Amino acid sequence: MKIKNDDCPGHENREEEANVNLINKDIFIFGEINNRSVGMFLMAFAQADMVPGIIRVFICSAGGWVEGGLAMYDTIKSAQNDVITIASGVVYSAAVLPFSAGDLRVMQKNTKLFLHPFSLTVEDATIKTIDMTSKETKELFKIYCQCVASKSKLTFIAK
Repeated sequence: MKIKNDDCPGHENREEEANVNLINKDIFIFGEINNRSVGMFLMAFAQADMVPGIIRVFICSAGGWVEGGLAMYDTIKSAQNDVITIASGVVYSAAVLPFSAGDLRVMQKNTKLFLHPFSLTVEDATIKTIDMTSKETKELFKIYCQCVASKSKLTFIAK
């Protein structure tokens, strides 16, 4: 079974190199949210959170792997230190999750933020697989919306 995300601008079915860097207590996330960038982020964040003081997370990403974005969100929310997230350029899709987790969120003047419902193309799958994928996608989208809504102080009502 092949599944791909269809709706996010900047995701034109390309593989993008993960790029996460740590300088002092500043973490820079540029590029796709994928298993590599999430792993790099979790290691960088753990190191930054060992030392007292504000952690700044700079994000410029068209998104990617939603579950990875949730892992980043949870990690930021559980920090011992205050976290400032700074959006620069584009923060789309899964990248909105770590951005929204900051204690203070800053968007630079020309930054674009993009949220969207998930859309998947499923090829070579059984009805059962499609049904399970659909249910999991709906649940994942509900969690995604609740995370973003919790920081906006708005109510999210799942449909």
